[in-house]
Amino acid sequence: MENADASIGRILKERREELGYTLQAAEDETRIRKTYLDSLENNQFSELPGKVYVTGFIRVYARYLGLESNPLLALLNDLQNVETKPEDTLQATRHLPDLRAGSSSGGDWRKFFLVFFLILVLGCLFYFMPAMFSSDEQINQNTTKITESGGSRVEPGKLQTEVAETQAEAEELQTNAAAQVAVSPRVVAKQKDPENRALPVIPYNGASLRMLALADSSLIIRVDGRKPDQYKLYDGLDLTWQIKQRVNVEFAVSDVARFWLNGQEIDIAGYESFKLQPAVE
Repeated sequence: MENADASIGRILKERREELGYTLQAAEDETRIRKTYLDSLENNQFSELPGKVYVTGFIRVYARYLGLESNPLLALLNDLQNVETKPEDTLQATRHLPDLRAGSSSGGDWRKFFLVFFLILVLGCLFYFMPAMFSSDEQINQNTTKITESGGSRVEPGKLQTEVAETQAEAEELQTNAAAQVAVSPRVVAKQKDPENRALPVIPYNGASLRMLALADSSLIIRVDGRKPDQYKLYDGLDLTWQIKQRVNVEFAVSDVARFWLNGQEIDIAGYESFKLQPAVE
């Protein structure tokens, strides 16, 4: 019986040849190196960076060839293990701390906002609760005066006015407290304008733009005025483009990927799109 890994390579290669595509054309469209595509078709998984990359490459290549990736991934899961080259495995391992660092950073910010919100609520309660109890006590004192006077020394109209004013003050305090508690710390965070940050420029001799996806999403990228390319992102997808002049990138949502220009990370936190221009002569 033919083993599972042989079936994966045979299915991919036969489909590509059936469509009349070359490996070079596949590399241009999928942004996966031709050597990696050749290794996939020949079931040489040890020549690929690691099992995570094998899974991602199969998904992208199958989508390009018009195939369903799930049956191929099911065959891949039947394998006992996927051998990798030691140096490539080390390189793949180095990427994982970066990914975890990004997720941890996002979690820290969420924890910070949650703690800040709880502190704000408790502060408002401690600040306004004495005032509300004081108002209730004043109302009780006025009621006691009515009882003690027997209705002979206090004018009914004046007493009703004082009670109504006291209740109105208590309600106003409660409304102000609720309004202050309802203020979300996220509103303050949105005041940071991402456009005020300066993005790097592309050198005269071009540059290498690398992307590491952090979550499932999608993006559209236009390189040097060519036809826009659309990619479906998944956690761990690592792509690189060679840029000569300019590049435009648009996300479905922000903070789903990290980017490096010539090895230097670009600060795009909060961006849903960004554009890199050539250096001014």
